[in-house]
Amino acid sequence: MISNGKNFTVILGFVLVSLAIAFTSPAGARTEGEVDTELWLSSGDSFFGGESVTNFRVDHLRGNLTDYPNMLTQALYWPNTNNTLFDTGLALSGDLEIPLVGGDSSELGDMSLLLDGYFAEDFGPDYPIGTAGGSSRISFDKEQLDFWVTKGIVNYGGFSYRAVFLLEDIKESSPSILRGISNQVIFGTEDDISTEARAELKKVQTGKLSFKDISPLTLREILEAIPRETLEKELGVSSNYGSGLQLAVSGMKISGVSLELKTRLGMVPNPGEMVGEDPGSGYDVFNSEGRYGGYTGSEVEINGIEAGPVRFDTTSRFTAENGYEETAVEFSLEEESLGFVLDGTMTYSSDKKTLSLEPSLDLEWACFDVYTEIKPGELTEEKNEITGLNLKGYGMNELQIGNVKVSFLETIGDTKLQRRIGEADWRLRATDYELSSDTEFSYEGRSFIYNKTDYDGVLSLEGGGGNLEVAVDIYWEDEGNSLFGISELAGEGSYRISESFELTNGLVFSLDGLKKVIVNTVYSW
Repeated sequence: MISNGKNFTVILGFVLVSLAIAFTSPAGARTEGEVDTELWLSSGDSFFGGESVTNFRVDHLRGNLTDYPNMLTQALYWPNTNNTLFDTGLALSGDLEIPLVGGDSSELGDMSLLLDGYFAEDFGPDYPIGTAGGSSRISFDKEQLDFWVTKGIVNYGGFSYRAVFLLEDIKESSPSILRGISNQVIFGTEDDISTEARAELKKVQTGKLSFKDISPLTLREILEAIPRETLEKELGVSSNYGSGLQLAVSGMKISGVSLELKTRLGMVPNPGEMVGEDPGSGYDVFNSEGRYGGYTGSEVEINGIEAGPVRFDTTSRFTAENGYEETAVEFSLEEESLGFVLDGTMTYSSDKKTLSLEPSLDLEWACFDVYTEIKPGELTEEKNEITGLNLKGYGMNELQIGNVKVSFLETIGDTKLQRRIGEADWRLRATDYELSSDTEFSYEGRSFIYNKTDYDGVLSLEGGGGNLEVAVDIYWEDEGNSLFGISELAGEGSYRISESFELTNGLVFSLDGLKKVIVNTVYSW
């Protein structure tokens, strides 16, 4: 928790930055802001539920930054996003989030502050011959700096030259930081973590699960349960912070084929942060042995090789421990008329060669979808025979009946609905759920963006008119004890009072009655 004095300091700093932006805006610049408050009312000890939060945001924009702040700053330094500069101009942004707690508490809660900066300009003596820019993000959580990541980029002559510098609290470097900590310390946290995390840790102890397959949420719980003094002793460091550097050059020269060379010093990618499940820089400031600094590894990527209907992308990896690690060749074959897609990966290393194929079939008729999975989902040298077609579910997307839109999604067999991490059911419709987590947000064969729910199906009804929008969602489980297996009912109603103010209410009912009441207000200018 942050003390009252530190709360006041952070809030005052944010207000001063906002006022400075507002009163120093030159001609042609614009300043935008938003106050978004979400109150979760419950019958517990606290009037506000644990999800209640207020978010203050101020953006100062100059130039032609039409897409800001939609992932513009992140796209400059996150590893899984486009590496090219977007529009030219200047952008400064501040985002302050304050979780709300019960009235009997003297604390405001665990505040977080995020500051973004972006700048890009064309250069050339008479006419633009290239673009140079940079992006920076500073994140404060509780009473200290979480991370500071800065990227510089120059596009010139068909090539892009980039550098990323990272300064990060060692507490934020999960999961790679755990590679430098003894098993005794890790297993000693079992009394201080949640039941779900304890179950995963128990599987590691019994050999049923490896550390690299533990969920990012469990890794974060383990890391937070280890005292800072123990961390510093285990890692052999005296500072709470580490730093890293990444250098990269890429270009596109022949028939759309691009080449990228990347070298990292003292830092490695963090999969959970890369795809947005965990807030963070996208990197950890430790190499694979849990040490600070030094050469970590390199990658050589060749993307966009096309041979008829097949596209090939190759990645060769080198590490400080093993030198040459592996070369992965990913290919994709899509037959649009049949809805058949075949994705595959060939991996070559010094001691083995592997081949995996992932066939899929997309069946869609008008607004009706059938979700299928070819069995087995992955073909290898050991499992090289397609045994059948597995139906995962079916659904209907936004069928218009009068003034009401109807959507539903039903699973088959052991499949369950999946929702994006951090999303709440009352905000979602049937079209927002997934039956498979194999998406563009996967990394190294794992998905970090979706959580499995207990629901087997959902029916959504949407309607409204003018400034009013209303939605009702009905969820059911095959093994439910109620009529038709209904397990939850959620409703959302929003009304735009003016161009600057919007009010949204949400209700969540379970079998026991009213479960949650949510009041959301958004004021923007």
